[in-house]
Amino acid sequence: MMRISVPDSMLRAPAARCSRAPVRAAVLAVVFVASALTGCSRAPDDVVLIAVDSFRADRLHRPFGPRSLTPMLDSLAARGVEFTEARTPSPTLREAAKALLAVDAGGLAAAMKARGYHTAAAVGSIELGRGSGIEMGFEAFDDSMGTEYPVVDPSYAEYADLLFGKERRADATVGSALELAGAAPRRKPLFLFVQLPDPEQPYDPPLPFASDHASFAYDGEIAFVDNEVARLVRGLARLRGRVPFVAFAGLYGEGLGEHGEMTHGFFLYETTIRVPLFFSGRGVERGTIGVPATLADAAATLAALKRAHLGAGAGRDLTAALKGRPVPAVPIISSTNLPKERHGWSALAAVVEGGWKLVRAPAPELYRLADDPGETRNLASEQPETVRRLGMPLESAGYSETALFTGAAGERLPDPKDEIADWNRLQQARLHLRHGRLYEDSGAEEEALAEYDEAVETAPELPDAHVHRGAALLRLERLTEAREAFRRALELDDDLATAWAGVGLLEERAGRLETARAAFDRALEGSRGNTKVLLGVMSFALRTNDFNRAIVAGERLVAARPNDLTYLNDLATLYLHAGRTEESLATSRRALLVNADDPVTQYNLGRALVATGDPAGAATAFERYLQLWPDAPNAEAVRDGIEELRRRAEADTTQAAS
Repeated sequence: MMRISVPDSMLRAPAARCSRAPVRAAVLAVVFVASALTGCSRAPDDVVLIAVDSFRADRLHRPFGPRSLTPMLDSLAARGVEFTEARTPSPTLREAAKALLAVDAGGLAAAMKARGYHTAAAVGSIELGRGSGIEMGFEAFDDSMGTEYPVVDPSYAEYADLLFGKERRADATVGSALELAGAAPRRKPLFLFVQLPDPEQPYDPPLPFASDHASFAYDGEIAFVDNEVARLVRGLARLRGRVPFVAFAGLYGEGLGEHGEMTHGFFLYETTIRVPLFFSGRGVERGTIGVPATLADAAATLAALKRAHLGAGAGRDLTAALKGRPVPAVPIISSTNLPKERHGWSALAAVVEGGWKLVRAPAPELYRLADDPGETRNLASEQPETVRRLGMPLESAGYSETALFTGAAGERLPDPKDEIADWNRLQQARLHLRHGRLYEDSGAEEEALAEYDEAVETAPELPDAHVHRGAALLRLERLTEAREAFRRALELDDDLATAWAGVGLLEERAGRLETARAAFDRALEGSRGNTKVLLGVMSFALRTNDFNRAIVAGERLVAARPNDLTYLNDLATLYLHAGRTEESLATSRRALLVNADDPVTQYNLGRALVATGDPAGAATAFERYLQLWPDAPNAEAVRDGIEELRRRAEADTTQAAS
């Protein structure tokens, strides 16, 4: 990963004079993206709106050694206007993004399109993909998540499967955004939206950011995002031949352990609802604005600056504040329904007004932010009148205590503050599981077992902890203890595929193949795309010559990882052995679409073509196989086979002609 530096020359504003001469490419390569041109009549600027998940407000202007953690973003903010009291309406992705793009007010993209902009978007989370509403108004919209999710830290290996098809890294998303910009018509100004999820867990930045921030990987993710923002804005200037107007917003922050919240979505403390927000470019004065603002206000203000018009329900236009004029104070409301939706806890709502902040929870919280920015002293019991007064705008917005604190059956839900310790305990157990897998991968089985023992002790109600402990015991030949561990896991979750797979292995070891087959069938039923379980089922089926069951597992592997060549080639081979030649051929051709230069794919294609009666096509595939792998172990036999296939093809042609 190349780090993009910001030379001093990029920080100097150009002279304020008009010129219609073409800008030289060498200058474009290093043009500072927030330079201010004054006194010139020119076409509207391109606009890029960059939104980043889990980006805390305190990560801008943060020292890191001799420089800052975010040199590019700091430079942009310093040459624009920064909203120092910006807050998200929700510390959850879709709700925050919908506010920033004014989805409920006709859509910022649609408004910019009506103004004459070409609109394009590249999102890094499938949650914001087509069907989410985010795509509204965009003429070009890229939500492709790529063929893999790269993991740097081996302890996060499971995220390669968990995030595959759901997220892509910032460098991939920025690459997509630049492709969209390069394809955009030059005759129109461009409105480009780019969403980057990277600072979210797992905190797994690429090199050199991982090594630079080895002691705190979250900051490494932030530095990585800053680097990609530099690549994005520099690339836009190069591709488009003009300096873009940059709008930057954090969609929500990150708890990082404060108030017991490790990530986001559970609470409404400033750590997760206060976000960075700035505009940088032509038409805004440099400075900071302390007016409380929301992401919806950011959308309305950006639209007003570009003379675009949003519909009813838009946020406040704060262009008056940009010009130094006073704007009326209004309550700033945030909420989170995640605790109720995912955990059966109470939902929360918060309001900031007049320097006070109220969090409406089963146990209400009241803070005087100017005196207590860390929200450490709850004044709710001392200030009941303030609690009542601040509760009024929450009631008006629909956040009554009944709506927030009541479950579907009318029961009163628990306060997330009372439940978060147990949640964190489960996360600590999962950390032991990750460490155990690292030891396991290195062959240190006793150390792996010790970590799994810690996981079970920390969270005995966690089924996965018992499964991993059972698997470690099985590898250490402690079969009786392994069986007990799998039994305990199934007591907690009778549909747990990984536990049934473990039972299947134990039954196979004991020579009880029928009960082993029944256990693996249960594992297959509950596999839900778990590749390890499906591989285990396939292996057992092959050991017992059950090709039909192996094919079912192989088909599910391909469904889970449709672009994985190994799974596609394995399935093609299974079809061939089962005599399902047309399906084998179709699967090999599907693998070709993934990588036509993979020798195993060409070999499987050749075999399938032989089986379906196409000797000429088979010979061509085998010849390509040998071109790609001339030293293949079976190269001599394949060459002999090609000669025979050519003779058969020629004979077929002669016979057809006669």
